[in-house]
Amino acid sequence: ILSPYHIANLQGEWYVFGPTVDTQELRQFSLARIKTASLTQKHFDIPTDFDSAKMLQNTFGRFVLGDNVQTVRLLFDKEIAPWVMERQWHPKQQIKNLKNGDIELIFKAAGLFEVFRWVMAWGHYVQVREPAELKQWVKDEIKLMAKSNAK
Repeated sequence: ILSPYHIANLQGEWYVFGPTVDTQELRQFSLARIKTASLTQKHFDIPTDFDSAKMLQNTFGRFVLGDNVQTVRLLFDKEIAPWVMERQWHPKQQIKNLKNGDIELIFKAAGLFEVFRWVMAWGHYVQVREPAELKQWVKDEIKLMAKSNAK
């Protein structure tokens, strides 16, 4: 049983946010994965301190909730810098133009999984500066890819 506090469209997918009766902690559910729904007679109040804008401010991709907000710093090669700069990847991103034409993209993210997948899509054109955890995930994935493609 879910008490829906907010619905948001994230990258073309709809999500509902709210606590469940079981946990009472805020959770995120994909509307596309909900097979059945029905109204109950149970009443709930949205807490006065619930702020959907604040909840969504550190979103990268579709994963919103996470206690561990981290600063992500990525260095993009000048060859693809124009493509990176032509759109907003995060609502609070900063871009630093470097003298050699490279750019650094900086933002805070509540979860690193989608950042990791996005970084991997840029291949050798991007370097993870921080956080160390993301940098290690990329290194480990590169090793696993090399191993699986050597067969």
